[in-house]
Amino acid sequence: MMFLAFLSNKASFETVIKSFYHFIIKMKKYFAQKMIE
Repeated sequence: MMFLAFLSNKASFETVIKSFYHFIIKMKKYFAQKMIE
């Protein structure tokens, strides 16, 4: 039971990291465009 909870937690943890990573990339692109203008 604990093992299943660990796996589900790991999956959600990876999802959080991926979404955070994509957010950072979006911000980088946004600021890069602002610098060019």
